[in-house]
Amino acid sequence: MPKPYDDSLKILISENPQDFASWLVKGARGNGQEILRFHFQSIELAKLSPEELRQTGLAGLLPLMILTKGGATHEVAEEIMKGLQVAG
Repeated sequence: MPKPYDDSLKILISENPQDFASWLVKGARGNGQEILRFHFQSIELAKLSPEELRQTGLAGLLPLMILTKGGATHEVAEEIMKGLQVAG
C-alpha cells in the first residue's frame, strides 16, 4: 500500500525533475544553470499488450510485461525469465 510520501515524491519528480535532482544530488544546479535535464514520458502499462513491449526489442522492458493488459499469466512470466536469461 503506498504511503502518503510516495505520492508527494511522485508529484515532486514529475512537476519539476530539475528541483528533485538538485535536492538529490548536491550541486546539481550551479549559478542558476541547469546541470541535469530529464526527458521522460508516462506510459500506462495496463493499456498495452505484452506484444507491444516485446516488439521494442529492449530486454530491460521485459519485466514490465507482467503489468500489461493480459500479461499476468504464467506463460508471460516464463517468457520474461527466458528473455532475461538470453539477454544476459
